[in-house]
Amino acid sequence: MMFHPCYTASIFPSPHRMTMISSHSLRRSLTKSGNLPSLWCPGSDVAVLIKLADGLWIYVDTVTRFIGDPNSSGHTTQLNLVLNLANESRGKLSENPLAKMEEHYDLIMRQIPPNTVSMVRKILLLNHIIEWSAFILANILGRSREDFYSHCGFLQSVLFLASDDARIHYYHASFMEYMEDPGRSKDFCIYGDVLQGARSGNDSTTQRYSCIE
Repeated sequence: MMFHPCYTASIFPSPHRMTMISSHSLRRSLTKSGNLPSLWCPGSDVAVLIKLADGLWIYVDTVTRFIGDPNSSGHTTQLNLVLNLANESRGKLSENPLAKMEEHYDLIMRQIPPNTVSMVRKILLLNHIIEWSAFILANILGRSREDFYSHCGFLQSVLFLASDDARIHYYHASFMEYMEDPGRSKDFCIYGDVLQGARSGNDSTTQRYSCIE
């Protein structure tokens, strides 16, 4: 499985936020992300996405990767999932400048099957601790390379595995900041039950984890 190469995403401070992004530029990003027809996304939907982005280019970058995910149920389904965030967040006020971004992170995590999300969180936790190559992380977790890459594929809109060192890299640091904070990521936080399970005798990877603690 190949992951998209990293590219720089900028966050523009107020009052210059999002005035730089037009419906044309957003539509172009959506089209490029999945090799889709130029007019596949209605203008009304583009307007909602611009509002959701709330001035963050990183939001646009992440959403376009999410919608164009080749492992998903299709770009229309992915787009509708994002558009539903507009209804879920209506009326909510937050002092967090990345609140909209974190709502999308929550959406990404909710798309991971329940029987898979625990291992995805373990991968994120282990990588956060040691940041070794995917091959070593897979071995510590007792997974095959193919299975490890498959689990990482659920997060292709926020991370990629570099071809030169096979390490996990994030498109933006805010994703792991979100995943580390139980107040923001709640049940998806990489600590809590995942960390406790890794340290207890009930987790099959306990002995492997012990070599790095």
